[in-house]
Amino acid sequence: MENQSAFETFELNLTEEIQGYLREIAKWAYFLSILGFIGLGLMVFFGLFFGAIMGAVANDAFAMGYSAGMGMIYVVLA
Repeated sequence: MENQSAFETFELNLTEEIQGYLREIAKWAYFLSILGFIGLGLMVFFGLFFGAIMGAVANDAFAMGYSAGMGMIYVVLA
């Protein structure tokens, strides 16, 4: 008796309709991944912008360090 797993003997039959659905899903997944990268880039940009602006507006050294630190934490979380 051969030791074959269920995955080795499994045959997947896809109809033309299902293949069409998978192609459509692949297009949407590609589109959404591009939007995700654009959103991530904007989040990093605004995090750096926030840190720089808040650091420039701060009156004392403590507030400047705090706002720059918060900007960096935001970038890391993004």
